[in-house]
Amino acid sequence: AGRLAYMPKGVMPSTQGNPNRLNEDKILFGLSGSINVESENESTNDTRVVLEFAMLKNKLYLAAEAYYMNVGFTDRQKINESYNYLGGYVQGGYFVAPRLQAALRYDFFNRNGTGDDGFLNMPAVGMNYFFKGCNLKLQAMYQYIARTGHDTQLDRDNDNLGLATHSATVMLQYTF
Repeated sequence: AGRLAYMPKGVMPSTQGNPNRLNEDKILFGLSGSINVESENESTNDTRVVLEFAMLKNKLYLAAEAYYMNVGFTDRQKINESYNYLGGYVQGGYFVAPRLQAALRYDFFNRNGTGDDGFLNMPAVGMNYFFKGCNLKLQAMYQYIARTGHDTQLDRDNDNLGLATHSATVMLQYTF
């Protein structure tokens, strides 16, 4: 695995916004990749390549990633096929108040591989509240998962695999 990142305005913080850094001006361009080879396990050999971007400008945080993944099954699984996947996301957050951040995100992924029809489109909206002086964040998010790009409605319906169409998450996160 390896990663190259270019940060012309100094080190980009690893947060997705922080109320203590509302006067920052940072930007990141990155390229990463990994190869995972399983020798005897009933698993897969994976190759991943990722392009990434992140920007922090005062109250605004933006990020995006696009990735390619190849999954090849090991000989022990007796499957000779390999699959290619494309996906990515773009997200943004903006501090609407000193400790309250509104967030939007859009994910996409062709989970059936590039050889078969069917994309997941996953828009989400959220809010983050940062408690003062204790590294504690309350996150709330709603996400909708749509399946698109299938040849027929029946193909789309059969491609469900138990995914929830609507989901809501509330999480309390402590960082140290």
